[in-house]
Amino acid sequence: MSKSPSNTVIPASRTQPLRLVLAQLRSSLGDLSGNYTRAHKALQFAQKENADLLVLPELFLLGYYSRDWFYNSTLIRKEQNLKEELFHSAESTTIIIGSTLPQPDGRIYNGATAYSPFGYQIDIPKHYLPFNNVFYEHRYFDVPPSPFKPIINIKDWAIGVVICEDMWRPSHILARHFEQKIDLLIIINASPFTPEKHSNRLRLVQEHAKFFDSYVAYVNIWGAQEEVVFDGQSFIVSPTGALLKQARAFGSEYLVIDLPTEASSHLSVPSSSKAEHLFHAVWESIRRYFYSLNQRKAIVGLSGGIDSAVVATIAAKVLGPHNVKAIFMPSRYTSEESRNGAEALAQNLGIEFKEISIEPILNAFELTLGISENDGVAFQNIQSRIRGSILMLESNRTGALVLNTGNKSELAVGYFTLYGDGIGAWSVLGDILKTEVYEIAQLINKRWPETIPQIILSRPPTAELAPNQSDEKDLMPYSELDPVLKEMIPLWNTPESSDERWLFKRIVSTEYKRRQTPPFTVMSDYNLGIGRMLPMTTRYLDEILSYESMENENQ
Repeated sequence: MSKSPSNTVIPASRTQPLRLVLAQLRSSLGDLSGNYTRAHKALQFAQKENADLLVLPELFLLGYYSRDWFYNSTLIRKEQNLKEELFHSAESTTIIIGSTLPQPDGRIYNGATAYSPFGYQIDIPKHYLPFNNVFYEHRYFDVPPSPFKPIINIKDWAIGVVICEDMWRPSHILARHFEQKIDLLIIINASPFTPEKHSNRLRLVQEHAKFFDSYVAYVNIWGAQEEVVFDGQSFIVSPTGALLKQARAFGSEYLVIDLPTEASSHLSVPSSSKAEHLFHAVWESIRRYFYSLNQRKAIVGLSGGIDSAVVATIAAKVLGPHNVKAIFMPSRYTSEESRNGAEALAQNLGIEFKEISIEPILNAFELTLGISENDGVAFQNIQSRIRGSILMLESNRTGALVLNTGNKSELAVGYFTLYGDGIGAWSVLGDILKTEVYEIAQLINKRWPETIPQIILSRPPTAELAPNQSDEKDLMPYSELDPVLKEMIPLWNTPESSDERWLFKRIVSTEYKRRQTPPFTVMSDYNLGIGRMLPMTTRYLDEILSYESMENENQ
């Protein structure tokens, strides 16, 4: 239960210095004991630094995003007990930590609790609950009836606290929740990664700082939780919007700052390219997925192409080369370039390489079912399904997990085989376009020179399921395809050109295939994974295209 501060908040004056610690830490889903240990270590660090205030991210002890585990009352009770244990360890430092806020009437809020060892404990509920392509908090949490958020007083600083989605409101809307002037605005978050997200966060926080004429501290968790990955990049800005400090992306860090302070002209802000951020997000998603399942070994179907090369490389670097097995499965259509590239990559990585020809099995299908190259796609898909069966057999034998090697471009247009190259326990590149895969490959070779052989980087993409086959003949050049897919995947706009119509039809008609593919970490606002909510069976496509044709005839 919340207790109000015994002392009255005095008007903002900022006359006394305030030492602040922002704890950017990994929060593991469901690992309440481990998360508590991390929180306790952060408190010990803050008290050693003589900090006045320690800030921990949103729903830190439970882990975010817990989905239907939020309904489990035992977990909620344990979270509350651990939170109280943490508070009992506070001797001189006030703590703000994100947690659930159970109410006597059975309702539950998402929010934060501020605890001061000098006499008060305050619950601060979240007012705006996200309902977007990843999070559905209205399913689990209630909105508080009161529009006001309590003000925390430390020394003579008036401090306001908001939780993640709250901050995405315009400043004048956010101001309605505070009944007085604030000196410092704390924003606790579990904000997922997209390449453009951090610049948007910084811009909005700077607007809030100028509007409130206050410092603003933004603290975020980092780490992957299945289909979502959090990037950290916590920071603090001055009342003028100047960036004072920023934590790195995808790593734990304590940001310590004494307020008030002036912006430094020598501030070193970590910066990374889009490819670097995507690389770190993929790295973290593989690492956490295997760690959470208590798995260490992976199997990759190595084709000699760029996608499987990138997947095998990152898996070997994350899990260790001794934990990754590459299986090369040639057919009559497999080129020497593919074999040479696959073998060279495996040797460069130091991973196990096993070759299993699919020809004897393919011959058996031809003899038994009477199929042949003349059957076109059906014959091609049989080859892919043979390879999928081999990978799954090896997985069943050894207990290792199969990593899917498909990319977002292929996924969007259904350019993959169900129960063939569409199999796997985890899709590494499911939200990464083909052109972005090449960028990551170049980054890998910059970090570990000549790891991915040039023969793989330079050759045109091909599935090698038929003579002289190439992706660009079946689809179009990826340099042209990917920009169109970025605009078309949300299905907001009706296509205009014949190429766009063809792509539009493929995206809509292959929704049922995507429902049967492995999960992956989403890294874009408009993805083909967890947040996509489209029916598999619909006549909307016919309606849209026929209505557009009628409009054109009437013009």
